[in-house]
Amino acid sequence: MIEIQHLCAGYGKREILHDVNLTVNSGEITTLLGSNGCGKSTLLKSIVGLLPVNSGDVLVDGVSLLPQSSTQRARQVAYLAQGRSVPEITVERMVLHGRFPHLRYPRRYQKEDYEVAQQAMEEMGIAHLATQPMANLSGGMRQKVYIAMALAQQAPVILLDEPTTYLDVSQQIKFMDVVEKLAGQGKAVFMVLHDIIMAMKLSHQLAILQDGAITHVGTPQDMLEAGVLTQLCQVDIQWLDTSKGRQYYYCF
Repeated sequence: MIEIQHLCAGYGKREILHDVNLTVNSGEITTLLGSNGCGKSTLLKSIVGLLPVNSGDVLVDGVSLLPQSSTQRARQVAYLAQGRSVPEITVERMVLHGRFPHLRYPRRYQKEDYEVAQQAMEEMGIAHLATQPMANLSGGMRQKVYIAMALAQQAPVILLDEPTTYLDVSQQIKFMDVVEKLAGQGKAVFMVLHDIIMAMKLSHQLAILQDGAITHVGTPQDMLEAGVLTQLCQVDIQWLDTSKGRQYYYCF
């Protein structure tokens, strides 16, 4: 479980986040929604220490992350950022980067690290690309490699910033399966998504960030019935109960 308590953060003297409070439970998926520029990515960066926290706290299973080193944080929280660079290494070496927080002196990969990386690649369907250079892959395939790297980190908390970027529809569906599996393994999954329908389908909990503050938190159905999501996306959302569960759709 990760708890964000009265968090204030930003860039230098420019505060972007104001008294943010949110709990993401283990075994559940929480999706953060909001307009562009409202502070969603800033929040994730603050959690992992890429941006300084002005005040407040972030706890994983009751222990504060703020005084911990970057390596200690990385053992607790795996973070997949937007817009990653493309290093000149193979897919397997990229996925193995997720094992860095677990390496001991003299920081050499052990058999277990290769096994974890292999499993992560298999889960993302990219094991056959292990020896391929990252530069040779499409944007969608690279994104799957970065997700596999986050999986290889084996942290109890997973932060994903727009993880479906560059993924086509079939890959997005497979990604949904992966995220649900992670939650099923007991991990706390915290995502930023622009796709509200996907967020409603996947999430146990939605959180709305507006002007740097959390304004609403609740289940997808509760948020929909309260009119919060319609107000957010300015489009009517309806639902239909089917043999495969409740399906949401935009009503134009």
